[in-house]
Amino acid sequence: MAEAVAQVARRVNEVVESGGNHLDLSDCSLNAFPIGLYVVLKPVAQNIHSINLANNEIKALTSKFFNTFTYVKGLEYQCNYRINNIEQSTHFHILPVHPSSALKNTKLKLLHWELNLAGNTLQRLPDEVNTLIQLKSINLSKNKIQDFPGNLLDIKTLEIINLEDNQITDVPVDKLSCMPSLQSVNLKANPINKDSLELLGIKFELLI
Repeated sequence: MAEAVAQVARRVNEVVESGGNHLDLSDCSLNAFPIGLYVVLKPVAQNIHSINLANNEIKALTSKFFNTFTYVKGLEYQCNYRINNIEQSTHFHILPVHPSSALKNTKLKLLHWELNLAGNTLQRLPDEVNTLIQLKSINLSKNKIQDFPGNLLDIKTLEIINLEDNQITDVPVDKLSCMPSLQSVNLKANPINKDSLELLGIKFELLI
């Protein structure tokens, strides 16, 4: 535990001292985002473009986390959160900033947004996912999803959907074909009933 605390302190100090734009707290044995870091990181929060929380034991992120890291400078903002279980949280929000707030910030440019929730135990996605109006790529591989997430179908900017190694049996090909930006759907290692698929005329790559 002491080693993990020291590791967190060291990485945070590096970001604060250098004014860096990436906060890497992966592999730090965290079961929650440390409350004390909000105060420490407040002076540089507007500089942080990406946060890596992979390989921890975090089960939920509260709204305070997303409210702290609101302002993003630069041309690219990637959100790659990896959380063991998001369904237990009553405060879970995917967006680090609400779309209406983003529009008020003239310095904020969300040109590329990726969400990585691979390697968790998700059975479904929270309803908030369809508010990700800038989402282009989502990785949901290696989860426990049984039904194709219908709330992804309303995200017009979505280009890549990775659902490899889940438990999905049916694919809504007709609805996927109506998604204007969709380029690729990966459904490898799912128990798909291939005989029932109508693949003629689809404009996106379907990997099964």
